[in-house]
Amino acid sequence: MQPSWVVADPDVPVQGSRRPADGSYGPSFGRHTAAELEEGVVIQTKRHSILRTLSGDAIVRVRDAVHALRARCDEGKRLDGIRWLATAEEVNLGYWVLFVRGLPPADLLTRLGLDVDPDQVLTREEAGDLADETDDVVVRAGASGRWAYAFVEGGPAGPDSLDRVRQLSTGTDAIDMWRTVNADMSLGYAEDGRLVCRFEPGREHERTGDDPDRLAGAMREAGLLLPDGRSPYQHGVDVVQPELRALGLAESVFGLDLPRAEVLEGPLLAARLQE
Repeated sequence: MQPSWVVADPDVPVQGSRRPADGSYGPSFGRHTAAELEEGVVIQTKRHSILRTLSGDAIVRVRDAVHALRARCDEGKRLDGIRWLATAEEVNLGYWVLFVRGLPPADLLTRLGLDVDPDQVLTREEAGDLADETDDVVVRAGASGRWAYAFVEGGPAGPDSLDRVRQLSTGTDAIDMWRTVNADMSLGYAEDGRLVCRFEPGREHERTGDDPDRLAGAMREAGLLLPDGRSPYQHGVDVVQPELRALGLAESVFGLDLPRAEVLEGPLLAARLQE
């Protein structure tokens, strides 16, 4: 598929559209320079979803400008957060969601070692059909606020899945959370290529990482640790709703958002993870 408009030179006027505050693409198009793009002009393709540009420095400038614009638009929107993952029937067979700060979705997928085709934009149903046809795991990616996210059905997948969050975090921060069909759970936080902390909600005393106590204060506030810093499990007490508490911790500490309708119904950039 050929893009409708391209950017070849930052000083050459290009066809674009101004994106309204509600995040949709406007119906009218004008002539704008790449400098104006940085003030809020979005390059539109025939599929109204993927930024496509020619090679050169303009790619980086325009891509980063659009990514920043998306973050600014999201700041004024009502966010879904991520706590809904704990109760949504659509993910009762498990999920794996990864977040990385300050990167566009395509770069997140690339850091996972996946081959990215900008034209492969799939709904959840279409991704499921592709997974059935190929026996591969299909990873779908989007962005909200300052974070890009990747969503996988059924829990962690592929080789070295527990190390993926560390790989994503080079030069930035990354978080992953997962739950399997057997209700095994984990939350991991990585920073600039090192795993800071990982723990299983309900068994917080077994947390690992280079700085396993980094989130201890937030864990106490979330009710995952007792005021003395010990795990309720160590006192023979089960944590009530540990998954919901862990998701709430990540949502409040890092400002994470996973747009529910976008993930469950909308088309997202997708790539195959071969196991």
